[in-house]
Amino acid sequence: MSLILQFLRMNGALSNKNSVVLCPPWMGSWVYSTITQFALPSLNVNSEISAVHVYHQWGYSQKMDLVKNYCSDKKIPYYEDCAHSLQFVNQTLTVGNPGSKFAFSSPSKFLPIAPIGLLKTSDSNFQEFIEYQQMMTSKMRMRLNAIQKIRIDTIIRNNPGQNSSKAVISAGRLYAPYPHTHRSTSGSVNRLGKLTNENTIRTNRERIIYETLSPDVLLQDNYAESHSSKFKIPILLPQKKIAGLIDQYPSWSKLVAHFDINRNIFNPDYRKVVGLAVSSSIPDKVFFQQIEILQSLK
Repeated sequence: MSLILQFLRMNGALSNKNSVVLCPPWMGSWVYSTITQFALPSLNVNSEISAVHVYHQWGYSQKMDLVKNYCSDKKIPYYEDCAHSLQFVNQTLTVGNPGSKFAFSSPSKFLPIAPIGLLKTSDSNFQEFIEYQQMMTSKMRMRLNAIQKIRIDTIIRNNPGQNSSKAVISAGRLYAPYPHTHRSTSGSVNRLGKLTNENTIRTNRERIIYETLSPDVLLQDNYAESHSSKFKIPILLPQKKIAGLIDQYPSWSKLVAHFDINRNIFNPDYRKVVGLAVSSSIPDKVFFQQIEILQSLK
């Protein structure tokens, strides 16, 4: 995301740090912190909006036709936060599709791989910008690796009993992480998901939830049904039931979050919901226990 914002500053779409980026509420604090390095985040639509941060929460697509029309009318860019979307593209909806100039994701949130960021773009100028950043990152990595090696050698000499792997970890903590730039395509992301069986696990768990729980507590619309590989499923319980659930099972307070049932950044309808994770990070035993608890609610 920082690379996208940096590029938007460079090409003038965001003229300075007072330029306004429309953002949804309830995202992680680190997201707003990143935006404030380049622009001013706003939770409300106003005449000063210079760009739109599109957040596909839990893998549910925003209503992109509304986003595209708004940005086209105002001649401003938008970029897509696909952090919760394992797949960029599905059958009927497009998340980070070629029509979107900028999309980013972080599949390491649900796959057993090293932390990486994925960028997808149809903007040739942005591609050149990324290639330049990669070249500079490579040079920086070489310099930092040389510095780190000197530091590791020093640690080993001063601590003869410490093996080299521990020395590497110790030395690594002395330096701020330098940036890594990665590029990928939806095809490689999808292949990675299939390789780890993540897509199948998510799809099966989503099916179990929709077959087991009452339709009254589940989203029932085309936007909810057509987008695959979700991260969590929002359970739409009355607020009193959520309070009673937390009273009985205090740990469930961690599952409660705000979710825009409209998926419309310009006219959101945020509700307190229970976010039921369907990713493989949740063991089967825990997943089915959660289903049983929700079934037992009266």
